[in-house]
Amino acid sequence: MNKSARQCFTWLEIDNTTALQNLNDQFTERHIGGISFTSILMVLGIFGNFAVIWIYTQRFKVSNYRTYTIWLAIMDIANSCIGMPFLVYYMSHYLTFPSDGLCKFGRFTMVFTTNSSAYLLVVIAFDRYRKVCKPLKWQLSCKNTKVCCIVATFLGLLTSWPCLVLYGTYTVDTVIPDVKGLRCWTDDAYKNTVYPKFTT
Repeated sequence: MNKSARQCFTWLEIDNTTALQNLNDQFTERHIGGISFTSILMVLGIFGNFAVIWIYTQRFKVSNYRTYTIWLAIMDIANSCIGMPFLVYYMSHYLTFPSDGLCKFGRFTMVFTTNSSAYLLVVIAFDRYRKVCKPLKWQLSCKNTKVCCIVATFLGLLTSWPCLVLYGTYTVDTVIPDVKGLRCWTDDAYKNTVYPKFTT
């Protein structure tokens, strides 16, 4: 097989019999490290966060810290059960992604859980600041904490819903003449607009 000089992936090997699936298999082989690492994190994330939820609901008294920890664990479980399996599937179907709906849902889940966790960390930082720097003044109550967690989750939803619109199957050229690949990226309907600048 010969090395391709038609595009940036110079490690691809092609000949006259190479099909789209052959190219996809080469990308999958290239991604095997990422697939393996993500799979390990997925298993650890599922069992680890379920253990965290059980311990903190059974062994810890109601507190702000307990609320934050359980909320973050729920987000991590969602990411481990949906986001990471999607990422593994994406890396193994780099040029042959079959479903527009799966792409939208997977991208949305990953961005939603990540953004929600980030906003939760901002709430935690604010709570810690009040306790350390202004210990004698007003502090977040347990009720306030739950409201803040709900707001953080809502902000995560608010900043991730565009993924359901902007992401989808993205048609790409391959090194094989007249053969197109399908990736899970910016939807074909939006790839020549300004919107991808806000998501990629």
